Amino acid sequence: MRHNRTAAIAALVVSVTTGLPLVGVAHADTLDLYVDKAAATCSDNAVAGSKATPFCTVSAAAAVAQAGQTVHIAPGFYAGDVHLTRSGTPGAPITFEGPDQRPNYLTPYADLSGVHGLTLDGVHDVAVRHLVTKGTEGAVVVTGSSKITLDDVSVAQDGGDKGTHPGVLITGASSDVTLSHSQLSYTTGDAVAVAQGVTGAVITTNLVNRAQGDGISVKGATGTVITGNTVNHSNGPAVEISGAASATTVENNVFAEQDADGGGGATPVGLAVAADSTAGTKADYNVVSTQQPSPYKWGSTLYANAEDFQKASGQGAHDLAAPAKTLLGNTEGSVLIDSADPSAPGEQDTDLLGLARVHDPLVKGTGTHDRGATEFQAPALHLRLAVTPQPDISHPLDALVEFTANSAWSTDTKVSVDFGDKSTVVTGAVSPLTHAFPKAGSYTVTATGTDSLGQTAKQTQVVTITGPAPVHPMLKVTQDSTDLRHVRADTTGTTSPWPVATTTFDYGDGTPATTQDTHTYAKSGQYMVLTTVTDTQGRQGSFGQVVTITDQFVPMRPTRVLDTRAGSGLPGSGAPVSGGQVLKLQVAGVAGLPEAGKVSAVLLNLTATRPTAGSFVTAFPSGSVRPTVSSLNFTAGQTVANAVVVPVGPDGKVSLYNFNGSVDLVADIAGYYGLQVPTVGAGNFIGSVTPTRVLDTRATHGPLGGGDTIKVKVRGGAGLLPDVARAVVLNLTATQPTQGGYVTAAPDGNPPSSSSLNFAANQTIANQVTVPIDADGTVTLYNHNGSVHLIADIQAFYSAPVSATGPLQTVTPTRLLDTRVNHSTLGAGGTVRVKVTGVAGVSEHATGVLVNLTATNPTAAGFLTAYAAGSPRPLTSILNFAPGQTVPNLAFVPVSSDGYIEVYNHSGNTDVLVDIQGYEN
Repeated sequence: MRHNRTAAIAALVVSVTTGLPLVGVAHADTLDLYVDKAAATCSDNAVAGSKATPFCTVSAAAAVAQAGQTVHIAPGFYAGDVHLTRSGTPGAPITFEGPDQRPNYLTPYADLSGVHGLTLDGVHDVAVRHLVTKGTEGAVVVTGSSKITLDDVSVAQDGGDKGTHPGVLITGASSDVTLSHSQLSYTTGDAVAVAQGVTGAVITTNLVNRAQGDGISVKGATGTVITGNTVNHSNGPAVEISGAASATTVENNVFAEQDADGGGGATPVGLAVAADSTAGTKADYNVVSTQQPSPYKWGSTLYANAEDFQKASGQGAHDLAAPAKTLLGNTEGSVLIDSADPSAPGEQDTDLLGLARVHDPLVKGTGTHDRGATEFQAPALHLRLAVTPQPDISHPLDALVEFTANSAWSTDTKVSVDFGDKSTVVTGAVSPLTHAFPKAGSYTVTATGTDSLGQTAKQTQVVTITGPAPVHPMLKVTQDSTDLRHVRADTTGTTSPWPVATTTFDYGDGTPATTQDTHTYAKSGQYMVLTTVTDTQGRQGSFGQVVTITDQFVPMRPTRVLDTRAGSGLPGSGAPVSGGQVLKLQVAGVAGLPEAGKVSAVLLNLTATRPTAGSFVTAFPSGSVRPTVSSLNFTAGQTVANAVVVPVGPDGKVSLYNFNGSVDLVADIAGYYGLQVPTVGAGNFIGSVTPTRVLDTRATHGPLGGGDTIKVKVRGGAGLLPDVARAVVLNLTATQPTQGGYVTAAPDGNPPSSSSLNFAANQTIANQVTVPIDADGTVTLYNHNGSVHLIADIQAFYSAPVSATGPLQTVTPTRLLDTRVNHSTLGAGGTVRVKVTGVAGVSEHATGVLVNLTATNPTAAGFLTAYAAGSPRPLTSILNFAPGQTVPNLAFVPVSSDGYIEVYNHSGNTDVLVDIQGYEN
């Protein structure tokens, strides 16, 4: 059993903390011996015992110790009985000591354990200090020995049921044995037993806790002194004197019995003196528990209180009684404080914990000794500190310092305050006080209190001095829903301790700062709007917000602006575009578009017809370097169309480049991007949707004949576009045509003289079309000639700014994928992931991209689908192709959270090209 030394009297049992550094006692005497079983150099041979080579066992040291020597025992558990058989001389005792753990018992201890942890047999002038001892048949036995001191020896029983044995047994004609400042716990018999024949034993200032027998038993001994002990809950009397013991003194003790029955049917008492031992016994200044029915037994009679005991015995004139809970550790007001007889035999100058005797100034008189084993010490000095900034207009760096210092025994407590700013420390400070710090910052304020007893206490607090709260401007810039060039700056929410004097705005476009909260930008771009607020004290604060001015998209009825075929009457008429030739097409200022400089891009439906060789066309802004991408791919003799978004050059034109052979080109404008736009129908914010099929005449209608139209509902119903949609982006597919022809998509039933999708007989082909939506939520599809089945899938929509939409940003067309160069051909059922964000000018935060998707070199008829990577593949197609065809199509595709789109090939093998043209955040 590992023993825990007791220290806290309120609980009477405190665990010893091990593992902390040992604080040794310095000795100049070179004759000192050392025991340390944990030392790697320890030895029990004849030359051991020094600090460098300590003994491994206490017994080895005891066998050679000489008078005047001290044996220093290092912390550890030393198993086996230790017999002390060597003696010192008067004035030069042999001393055995472990580390002194008092008063807090924080250092590790030295533990002796065995049948008897420690036995002193026939020795004299021996002192044992600061040890823990345990024994299966008693922890300490002193027999036939004299002039023995046992000081600060913690005693406990060890092992299983070994019978009833005292914790400390003094026997065998021993004399002048003192047991002091010790703690005895859970012994199987009496805690202390002084046997017949012993003379002059002193049992003083000890704590006994839960002995199975008596607390302190004296049987037949002479001149025993029992002074200043505290006995808590013994199964027998706290102190029992019997066996014709004589000249026994019992003073200043505390008998803290709490139970009415201590076990075994016996009624515990505080003091029990047998009839054969009353002569010569002196008992006074003891304290008993009011919870003991009969705290005294004198002779054979039990007494219920001190008054009856005094009358019957003439003893206990100064005895007191108090509730048991007030006897287990002194508290202010306890009857134990300063009430002991300081001249009692065996009374010590220090208490159980080694603390000095002190006078409680709250107790009348001049006494300094408390009854029992512990001395009530001065209550700690309590100091509290609070530092609170107190800025105002006149004193912006002030703080209020408040403190309290309480010391129950002090007649005068002084407090000094160090403000942590290198200013003079204020001594004798009076709370509260105000301090002005030199500047804003963090400071550690320290208050130190000292009372008249010399006790000190310190408190610190870190305080942050900011002065008055700063000017805190707020800014929210909003754009006009009908003209995104026009913004309003709102500074609602700006805070300042003092009124705001002026607010200015810098709109970030080079115009002078102004106090106007509205502004109109001249061109698209990204601008930092900065507001500066000045309060009446001249303090300023600024706050900025980035605003993006984007061109609005205006969808329009398809309008033809180019036809190079002879007799068209349009620009380029009769002049096919040769291989390597660039045709410049004027778009600004025509077909209702704004003039040059006010239109940034156009949405064209570009058609190639009558090509003499396989080739491609690239559309790009006039005056810029031609990008290495294709906008429209075709084979010899093929008529094919594709939608393309083309930035407009400074001269208001777009350039169309033909790679090979000659080809006639037809261009229809379906919309444009600009800052100055009509209010009705404009909406630059694009919203992507999961591709949704809204028409398949193969299932619901039958083929459209020549001249037939069909209205397609795209807005205002379940699964359709929201009411805010102004234009719809459709992937339009023609299949099973009976002859070559075209289809036109328009907002109403009046088809324009332009084409949206061209096809040949029996060809399946798709094209992206962007169409304004009619008031009834429909668009109209018109078939020019023959019969054809039509399929329409919604890809996206344009609207004014609403939730889940963002502005479409056009970029210089850039090729992101060409499987002919940087990836293997896509097989049937194959997919390829394409990174689209953070490349080619596309934002890292793009949620949808506008790409030109091209299939080339297909080995079988099939189709491609594009969608956000990692999401379920939609049951729609982007473009359809036949074996050997090169087919492009413009598509608006949602982007995955990690910035990818995925392209799927349905059947056969085909190469795939992906060119980026724009994106939506």
